Amino acid sequence: MITTDFQYKTLAAANKKIVDLQDKLSKQLKINEGLVLENRQLKAQVAQLSKKVSELESVVNKQSEIIDKLMRKLGLNSDNSSVPPSKNGLNKKPRSGNSREKVAKKVVVN
Repeated sequence: MITTDFQYKTLAAANKKIVDLQDKLSKQLKINEGLVLENRQLKAQVAQLSKKVSELESVVNKQSEIIDKLMRKLGLNSDNSSVPPSKNGLNKKPRSGNSREKVAKKVVVN
């Protein structure tokens, strides 16, 4: 088979393209390997963070229950519970005074 100069140049150009494409493919495979490794690491981080979020949600829920309980306790006084008036603390209602009418005292002169 006789190859012409044109055929030789065409084959050489095609060969160069193949080599270039193989180099590009090799680089892309290395990049892909790095991305796969990074993806695994990120998935592990997401799993750890998800676990931590769940733990923190549990803590927040417990603290919310405690706060609710304390707020209810804080709202108790002698008006709305069996707590004696002496335990009302500093949030006592001012006394309205004596509701009986004042009667003038009789002065007895001997």
